[in-house]
Amino acid sequence: MSPSRLCQVLLNVLVNAARDGEAAQVHVSARTLGDRVAIEVEDDGVGMSADVLERAFDPFFTTNRDRGGTGMGLSVCKSLVEDAQGIITLESTPGRGTRVTIWLQAHSHEQRATA
Repeated sequence: MSPSRLCQVLLNVLVNAARDGEAAQVHVSARTLGDRVAIEVEDDGVGMSADVLERAFDPFFTTNRDRGGTGMGLSVCKSLVEDAQGIITLESTPGRGTRVTIWLQAHSHEQRATA
């Protein structure tokens, strides 16, 4: 995934985390597992119900239309991550917050140089 696309995905996820019921804290972490990198963004906001979580990646689905949400943010994030052969997942508990995990292929310096 190109750096600009990764920035687009992370910015979108961070904006959603900050909007999540005025979350008090947002944590970002990254780790490697074999040849994969996991980037996690976790907030302590209002979270999502099961029915909202099920539709969160659907184009034009939003619970924030009154605050300018278009419903395209997570849909675009999913497309960009999947185009890079990655995976994006959501976990959420109402009243406790949300965790977004983005799994991407790790690349060595040599692989980036030839790309």
